[in-house]
Amino acid sequence: MAAGFSKIIEAYQEADNKYTPELHKKIEALLLENTKLEDRPPRYSGLVRTALNSIVYDFKHFSQLESGETFRKAVKNLRTLLREEKKREAEHFSDNLCDNLKEALYGRYQNIPFPVLLTCLLDLKILRSETYKNSLNAAKWTTLIAWAVESYNVKNRIHIEFNPRQLFIPALIKDYGMLHPYMPDLESSSEKISDKEREILNEHGQLGLEMLLENGMPKSEHIISIVGSHSTPIDIESGIAAVADAFEGMFFSRAYRKEKMHPTEIFRILGLSLFGKKALEKIEAYTQRYGYRYTFEQALKNSLLPPYQMLRWLLE
Repeated sequence: MAAGFSKIIEAYQEADNKYTPELHKKIEALLLENTKLEDRPPRYSGLVRTALNSIVYDFKHFSQLESGETFRKAVKNLRTLLREEKKREAEHFSDNLCDNLKEALYGRYQNIPFPVLLTCLLDLKILRSETYKNSLNAAKWTTLIAWAVESYNVKNRIHIEFNPRQLFIPALIKDYGMLHPYMPDLESSSEKISDKEREILNEHGQLGLEMLLENGMPKSEHIISIVGSHSTPIDIESGIAAVADAFEGMFFSRAYRKEKMHPTEIFRILGLSLFGKKALEKIEAYTQRYGYRYTFEQALKNSLLPPYQMLRWLLE
């Protein structure tokens, strides 16, 4: 670890490992201290490169090793949905995401100024390590499902426009609101989430959106939709993020649930929570007859249906 990175750790420790806007600004100042942004291209200190590489390393290993064969199978199945010219791009799906992440951390992707994203992810990494890990995994699934939905829509002439590449960065930071002091700390608890806690947790999207904008994250429709509304989806983008987040939450173990659930069991629980019993029965009847499909009218009626069906397609 580069000399100077300990200063970042010490700054969090001095704040009792509790988020405050002042702490965030202090970390940002440390990253900027030895960075010459006026150079073309900018010159970054060893401290910045170490911090950035730690995020990229986590993204590669947390999401790939934990997902294992399930994720690789999903990427393989994605190719069946893609147009011929896009199939090769799918072969390098994870590598492309890593490249996008690195560019965004350096402030060269989606107009996010340096070091906004890097600082926000460091906040999560050090203050809420499990939430950070879950966010990395969910961002990868969000992008994968988004690719599948877009490809299915194109093949079936379903005209719901969105750009899968615009969902990745917002999905990485959609749980930033978990740092808010109002949020319960569930990472060290082995108890199941109570109804009261769940009610509070549903507010973390809007709180996170406010915090991110205060910290310099550019305001965009994708940030507003995915960060602010993934707990209560309002469109196809927040619907994709919600399905990916719910799947990740059940597929990976938690402090209160050590075992990993099988996708078949996940889809049963997920379907009931997303649609309700009667609506799910209709979806299942349609699926048995036509496969994991949906129509334009069905997609307009329920923004959660396309990502739910495409995730099942990817994992069948």
